[in-house]
Amino acid sequence: MLLQVGYVGNKGVNLPNRYDANQAVPFDPLNPLPIPVRRPYQTLGFISANSSSTYSNYNGLDVHVERRYSSGLASSPVTPG
Repeated sequence: MLLQVGYVGNKGVNLPNRYDANQAVPFDPLNPLPIPVRRPYQTLGFISANSSSTYSNYNGLDVHVERRYSSGLASSPVTPG
C-alpha cells in the first residue's frame, strides 16, 4: 500500500484592491430609498478607488492512497485536480 501526503500553502499581503468609494448604504425594507439617494455623493455613480490593504491565504492538503495487487494491477481513487 502506498500513502502520499502533500501540503500546499500560499499567503499574500498588501495586495491591490479596487472598490467603490461611493458605495450606497444597505437597503432598508422599512425605509425603501433608491440607490442614488443612499450614496454619499448622490449626483455621482461609481467612484473607483484603490488600496493595498487586501490579503489572501490558502491552505491545501493532498492525500493519495494506492494499493497494488499481486497481479500487477493497481487501485486508487480518482480525485479532482
